[in-house]
Amino acid sequence: LYREDEKRRKMAGVGPEEDEEKKRQLDEFLGKMALRSIKRFFLIAHIAEAEGVEVTDEEVDAEIEAIAADSGRPIEEITQALRKGSENLSNLRNRLRERKVFEIVLGDA
Repeated sequence: LYREDEKRRKMAGVGPEEDEEKKRQLDEFLGKMALRSIKRFFLIAHIAEAEGVEVTDEEVDAEIEAIAADSGRPIEEITQALRKGSENLSNLRNRLRERKVFEIVLGDA
């Protein structure tokens, strides 16, 4: 975000004074977003632990199938892309866990 904003400002010919104010505003905004993300992560983790929420391999496989169906790409292609970086698969598991937590919290709402 910083690099993209810096490029945009240079192309727009923003002066150094304006540039410093923009950096301060961006720092403040990104700090708030980071704090919100951290709080959300720990809140979801706490609820998941308290409620015994776990994501099974079968649920992951079903989600991969759904992604493949929605994108029109082969399941194997989606699976390979997710397994290339262990972070990708971990993010998928976290999204599924988050979905389950929200189902618990929201109930039939």
